[in-house]
Amino acid sequence: MTETLTRRFGHFTLSSSRPTVYCLIKHDDPAMQSLIESGFKSRLPKSYKIIRSMAEYRGGPLLQVGSKDSLDFETAFHQPSMLISSYVTRDALTRKHLLAQVYAKRIAKHPDSLLKTNVKAIENLDLSSSTSLFDLLDDTLLGETLQSNEEKTPADRVWWMLRPDMEGGSQDLSLFSTVDELQATFDSWDDDTEKDHAEGEQLDHANPDHSRSSVHSPVDTDADADAFPSESGGWSSFMHITVTTEEKVEEDKPQRHVIAQRYVSRPLTFDSRKFQVSAYVLAVGALKVFVYRPMLALFANSPFTAPWETSSGNDLQSHSTFEGKVRLFWDLPDQPRGWKESVFNQICGITGEVFAAAGTREMKAHFQPLPQAFELFAANFAVDCTGKAMLADIRASPGFHHQTECGAKLGKMVEGLYEEVAEYAVKPFFEGESAKAPKASGRLVKVVDIDSKLV
Repeated sequence: MTETLTRRFGHFTLSSSRPTVYCLIKHDDPAMQSLIESGFKSRLPKSYKIIRSMAEYRGGPLLQVGSKDSLDFETAFHQPSMLISSYVTRDALTRKHLLAQVYAKRIAKHPDSLLKTNVKAIENLDLSSSTSLFDLLDDTLLGETLQSNEEKTPADRVWWMLRPDMEGGSQDLSLFSTVDELQATFDSWDDDTEKDHAEGEQLDHANPDHSRSSVHSPVDTDADADAFPSESGGWSSFMHITVTTEEKVEEDKPQRHVIAQRYVSRPLTFDSRKFQVSAYVLAVGALKVFVYRPMLALFANSPFTAPWETSSGNDLQSHSTFEGKVRLFWDLPDQPRGWKESVFNQICGITGEVFAAAGTREMKAHFQPLPQAFELFAANFAVDCTGKAMLADIRASPGFHHQTECGAKLGKMVEGLYEEVAEYAVKPFFEGESAKAPKASGRLVKVVDIDSKLV
């Protein structure tokens, strides 16, 4: 940075001539590209130049905003003046089996933690042919609740949910409250696997050329890293892998890893539909965390029916909020009065605890918040009929496909989010101590400030 003398209003003042900061923004959605650029332009000074390809880059400080796969992490590690919009590793937050470990370690150190009372409990189940279901459930919270449920009426039981493929919406949703119901779910998956396998054999006989090159394997998706769905969105590829060659057919039945999660069986509803709250979270460097006050409410497609009233023949979309309508959270009726502010305060507290817990030394292999990175997350919360918020899951690099459903209001919400990214992530990184304090918009609430220290 060089110092220059500038004549202004008849006297000389000392000003700084800043190097150009190139802002490479690449988003697949043109509408989102426009909103991000607009948010940055409204808050970043003229020394920041927005570009859409590296062909426009002339060297010097560089900001990269895009999908994780498109970012140049290797260069960022060796270039102190490069900021990227994703952490290298954040599985401790986004993979449910690791998130369960975050909960457990936090509760062990802090018995009064919100992660004991305000999260949807997670159980990891590793199934194999040599392990019985009863052995698997032994000495687990899931096993204890299922055993206790045997003596209760369905309406009084603690209910659990299996959702192997989150991209499939309600297609693979299973609710259960007893060991028999859980076993029936696994049996139905096995039946589907055998059916798919039989259909595959018929296809191979009908088309020998197809069989010679057919390889079916699990596919890991960003939507839910605990699930390994087949291309059709089901579990057949996870249950039964078939590798076909010209010489022989080898069959391998791998160990099955599934997630069971506590289900909120008495949710708060509006217009007879359940919903979950999606809060945008900004994590900066190593580590500051902020919750964005504008939030979304994701509604189920169908009116809610209690799980004990839902049979296999009913529409399970009343329990899934991934395919329904989207509303702005603060536009919901404030009845009972004050419930929205209460939920937001709970969300801030829970989010702060879970990110602080993920940032400890014990989880370092699965969450590495680096100083030259920031990232946006979507934290999703269920709300029960008493107004209690419970963390369901956290997703990295959330999409904003809901914007067309909420119209201009959501466009303003997304644009405002990137205004805050510019103020709290971009400017402090490139301008350091000389950066002006962010404008007090009231839209971001700081919930974690660890910096380089691990708690």
